[in-house]
Amino acid sequence: AVEALREWTAANGWHDLQRRLLDAAEVDYSSWAAVEPRMREVQGTPGMYTVEGRTVRLTGDRMDPHVLSDADTGEVLWTAEEHETAEFPWAKHFALRTLHDNSLQVVERRSGVPVVSIGGGPKGNDPLVLQSILLEAAPVLQREGLHGLVAAGNQIVQILKDHRADAGGFSVLAGDLMLATHAGNNGWTFGTLMDRPKPGAAAPPSAMKALRLPADGAPEGWFPATFAAPVQELAQWRGETIRIGAPEHSGAVKVTRTATGESLFHGLPSAPSPSWHDLPLD
Repeated sequence: AVEALREWTAANGWHDLQRRLLDAAEVDYSSWAAVEPRMREVQGTPGMYTVEGRTVRLTGDRMDPHVLSDADTGEVLWTAEEHETAEFPWAKHFALRTLHDNSLQVVERRSGVPVVSIGGGPKGNDPLVLQSILLEAAPVLQREGLHGLVAAGNQIVQILKDHRADAGGFSVLAGDLMLATHAGNNGWTFGTLMDRPKPGAAAPPSAMKALRLPADGAPEGWFPATFAAPVQELAQWRGETIRIGAPEHSGAVKVTRTATGESLFHGLPSAPSPSWHDLPLD
């Protein structure tokens, strides 16, 4: 199991081990597929169904069921957990422990004996966080057409927070893509609106429609330069937009949440260095 852990982490990294490794499982839905078509919804009572004269309660939904039970007796008829198969059976030997310095320890589940320690450091300088960002983040430049427009010399920025002008003025909203054309005085930029995402849209950049230069007559106006960032520095990560700054003179990199300005990482990029305790399992 320890050797399997070494190989898996070497290939997949150390971030988010609980979800990606220890809890990773596949559910066999074949038995659910035999029951679900016979379920009839009880009108006006969400989660309640009848199956051949029996009233049942469903936790979850028909496409993602968790537990099906008898509404009168409470008898459990089906659970997703009972039909789970661990994706990595050897991982059942391990548990995860977070220490006071934010480092992680993988320990032997039964004895609690440490197997390997990884990460740690001050908040905002944890190599595990940076590794997660580098492996999971989807650059905004992945959007079709955008990379070519930037490579051609166009200055394209994304608005990070709303700026609402007075009546009749030009307003920008968080998420807008702007073609910046002029730098003004006192920190203002003039630009033309290229795209405004629909409210609630959360598609990854690669799934969005192709981007083109704005047509004549597209909305344009002045906006605060500090309310925007070059698309080259932006990415989608775990449902939010982050900014990955260009390396500083020291080589340090800063990653922030654009919505709040909170620093996720600020330091010299380095891969997490595991410290194996080399204690064999029984």
